[in-house]
Amino acid sequence: MFTIKHSQSRGRSLHSAQQISPGTSIYTELPYASCPDSASISKICSNCLLPASRQCTACKKVKYCSQECQKLDWWVHKKECKALGRVEKVPTSLLRLAVRVYFKEEMGKTDSSNSQSVESLQSNISKFPPSTLQNFQILSYLFPSYTSSTSTSPNGPDPSHIESLLAKLSTNTFCPTEPDLTPIAVGVYLTLAMVNHDCDPNCFVLFSGGKAVLRSLKFINEGEEVCKQILFV
Repeated sequence: MFTIKHSQSRGRSLHSAQQISPGTSIYTELPYASCPDSASISKICSNCLLPASRQCTACKKVKYCSQECQKLDWWVHKKECKALGRVEKVPTSLLRLAVRVYFKEEMGKTDSSNSQSVESLQSNISKFPPSTLQNFQILSYLFPSYTSSTSTSPNGPDPSHIESLLAKLSTNTFCPTEPDLTPIAVGVYLTLAMVNHDCDPNCFVLFSGGKAVLRSLKFINEGEEVCKQILFV
């Protein structure tokens, strides 16, 4: 349904391969990686982002909706479980998301159904103000202490690589929401990350837990760029 184009002004962008009617579900995507935000970590499942009540008995910070979701999330939660148990305040969701993305990449847990990659995401790191870049630097040095086990790299995670990853996540993440648009999480959607913002959008994104659904607002002609709205919530 899409073609991918590249330009200096728009970067990567998605263009419709056919005419699309208003209200059409254009594309559905599950997150490459996600985590509840700090306000919702005790309310929603850390795997599927749906309401949850099953608590991790070790860290007593994260929740799951079922034993199945808890098992599916263990591959990465085991990296953070002890660290979460040690702290009173849950670390920023950006740092927790970076941990999930980093270890998924390192362990080779790629999504075979998606040809895009975290490596292909644009960081726009040169456009961030110095104060934000300083925050990225601080988080990059906190990164190893937040994980219960270190990277398999001989010298651990490279701080410059983590800084670049943080910039990519800041530029490309979505915030899954409740039906009333209250944000509950952060997530990386590798295909939807290529949908640019526009003041005159022709589509919008809805969420059900972690599942993102891109729907058309109006007629989209063949070859027209697919653009989403800018939301401030």
